[in-house]
Amino acid sequence: LDGMPEGARFTLYENFQSRYLGPPATEATKKYKAIADKAGISLATLSLSWCMSRWYVASTIIGATTMDQLKEDIDAFTVTLTEDELKAIDKVHMEHKDPTVGL
Repeated sequence: LDGMPEGARFTLYENFQSRYLGPPATEATKKYKAIADKAGISLATLSLSWCMSRWYVASTIIGATTMDQLKEDIDAFTVTLTEDELKAIDKVHMEHKDPTVGL
């Protein structure tokens, strides 16, 4: 990841959940972003679509700061990830089960 998008919570609020900025978390995020890029979708869309694909997720909480983010979040629920994309996500998860523990 090359910096944070303008208006992101990480840029708006100093020290916002800094545990997500450690090397293990950023490495995992880069791998998830590569999956999203290959699929032609945003990382947020990948994340929300993955949540929707899990039978055990009863509801998904979205967090939007802007109206554009809200539209992107809502539109994510129209995306169905392929089996290959889901397998790639699972592979990253197995490599980085909880990248923020211990930070």
